[in-house]
Amino acid sequence: MDNREENLGESQTGQQNLQPNLPVGGNQNERLVITSGKAVVVDQFLLTRYPNTVSVEIPLAVGDYGIFRDPFKKIMVIHPASTPFTTEDIDQLLTETGEKLGELRVETRAIAFLDKENQQAASRYTELFNRGDHKGARDSLREQGGAVRYGFDRGSDLLEVLRVGSVTLIKVC
Repeated sequence: MDNREENLGESQTGQQNLQPNLPVGGNQNERLVITSGKAVVVDQFLLTRYPNTVSVEIPLAVGDYGIFRDPFKKIMVIHPASTPFTTEDIDQLLTETGEKLGELRVETRAIAFLDKENQQAASRYTELFNRGDHKGARDSLREQGGAVRYGFDRGSDLLEVLRVGSVTLIKVC
């Protein structure tokens, strides 16, 4: 049985849904759509309070990406949607040297990923989050091609963002 879901078209909120057709693997895969050639990664709470806050900018080709998460190793990997990624791939990835793109402090256990130019998604996320509709905020961001991933400590983690080959690795420093 094919475990793909089609998410393109209109969302329940009537907004254009930019989610690509990617494999759904429990809670490991999240989706990201890049239209400007740059993604930003930011603590989800800071995105809502300080829209121009410190974030890490990641150059990515225009296209669809998956965000693979290994919660036990506290690692996330942004990879081309056309290239499957597994837990076994992480072990190999950790032996390779990458180009450091930046560091990010996450205070709320979660980070948001979005296209740098998608201000509409950031504004709508902030609006819903500040109204107390946290699930609606995450859903809205996802509908507009962004992502929110949990997997870090409540007490704060410093994350390192690295480019390793064709993927971007986010891990605890």
